[in-house]
Amino acid sequence: MENKAKRKVTMVTRIGYGMGGFIGGGGLSLAHTWLLFFYTAFCNLNAWQAALIFSIATYLDMIENPLIGFLSDNFNSTSLGKKFGRRRFFLLVSIPFLMLYPLVWLTGQNFIYYMLTYIIYDFVDNVFNVAYGTLRCEMTEDYNERQFLSGALSIGGQAAGFINSGLPVIFFLWLGKNNPHSYQAMVIAYSLILVISALAVYLTSWELPVNDVKVENIDNFWEGLKKLFHDIFSTFRIRTFRWHIGMYIFGSGGLWLFSAITTFFYIYVLNKSTVFASGLGTALKPVELFSTFLAIWLCAKMKDTAKPYIMGLIGVIVSMLAYSAIWFFGLNQSTALIVVAAVILELASGICYYVPSTNYVYMPDIDEIVTNRRREGVYSGAQGMAGKVMRGTVVLVAGIVLSKTGFVKGLKSQPISAQIGIVMMMLIGICGLTLLAIWCSRHMKADEKSISAINTEIKRVHNGGRLADATPETKALVKELTGFDYEHCFGNNNVGYKEKNTSTTPPTSALTK
Repeated sequence: MENKAKRKVTMVTRIGYGMGGFIGGGGLSLAHTWLLFFYTAFCNLNAWQAALIFSIATYLDMIENPLIGFLSDNFNSTSLGKKFGRRRFFLLVSIPFLMLYPLVWLTGQNFIYYMLTYIIYDFVDNVFNVAYGTLRCEMTEDYNERQFLSGALSIGGQAAGFINSGLPVIFFLWLGKNNPHSYQAMVIAYSLILVISALAVYLTSWELPVNDVKVENIDNFWEGLKKLFHDIFSTFRIRTFRWHIGMYIFGSGGLWLFSAITTFFYIYVLNKSTVFASGLGTALKPVELFSTFLAIWLCAKMKDTAKPYIMGLIGVIVSMLAYSAIWFFGLNQSTALIVVAAVILELASGICYYVPSTNYVYMPDIDEIVTNRRREGVYSGAQGMAGKVMRGTVVLVAGIVLSKTGFVKGLKSQPISAQIGIVMMMLIGICGLTLLAIWCSRHMKADEKSISAINTEIKRVHNGGRLADATPETKALVKELTGFDYEHCFGNNNVGYKEKNTSTTPPTSALTK
């Protein structure tokens, strides 16, 4: 562990780490695109029942994500954590369970079966992704290397999206678009990809050595439970994290809502086939991949993430307006117009998925100047919790709207009321969430210059520098990013869990005025 912590981030590292995008942007994304349709078309579930399954699982994530983050933050105190790593142990144990994914896609089962199998797979996905999300912060402190790792993750996610779009086309043409075995075969194939990807991450990643991680003393289970929730909710006291979460859940929430209804929109509103829907997605995935590279370049060029993000969000709104206009003016047969709207959305999506991923890695740095602790797992859990709540909510809303507007399971042609409901979700739901994300983005002040200044100040104080010697510019920056006066930072506050017998404040020399 000590030798691995000193390794450099190489091209092999980036590729191996980026393979994790096939898990984060793969299995559940495939489910959110096709499983709602699969449940209603082949499993005799109503739209609200199918949506309820997604929502129950994602609301359970409110407990699962922070719990896994908490366990991984403190797993060094166990023999398994010392041997395998506090983060990488969770990567390792999740690998064999990724093969359970095909069980979610069986037909002829009841509601309880579908709910339990999806909840189990969702939990396995959480185990991997919460631990995986912390590694960028621990593998390197360099701003540019973190950008490259974030870019590799986004590219991996785009590659997963390309495969997610391509597999349905292959199996629909092979086994038939109205055959449930088409979906089952593609999921079996993707499960193999999940296992290979997880192994690649495990073999190319590393984390902080045991001796560099402070192990906190927790007296008992209830004290640990108290610490878990105290720490998780304390993250929202950091000003920059609040704006970051707003950008993430509202921007991604709009895209997640479209992902939940996109199959319904193409089939029931535009009167296209499943082959057309999946084929168009496959053909345009290189556009989203190009958009990810564009996002990496723009963020590096502008030394900022908020401005490129706003550009991407505007693209999402333009795309929704274009899709709605195609339906409203009866231009369903104009493939060219549909492709233009889809291209705009793919260009925007690459940026919108990349920015929250790269922003996350700087949140523990800003938190450290407040708490004087490294809480990557806590932040990974908090972000995952917020994201899953939003994802569960938009899917539940989609199911309710479909049911309330007259959607009938199994029918190839839906009533006009159901079509209007789908379009209104695009105009009001997706565009509304996107506008909220733009508003949050305008308040995001964390950029390369400010993060560099924050890390420099942390090192100065940890090396014995006095708080009283901080420059006025540094104090103002800390206040702007954290919402706390400088004098109340470095553990001189009640943010997060406090151990009973130890202190999180810096050395006495640093506090002397």
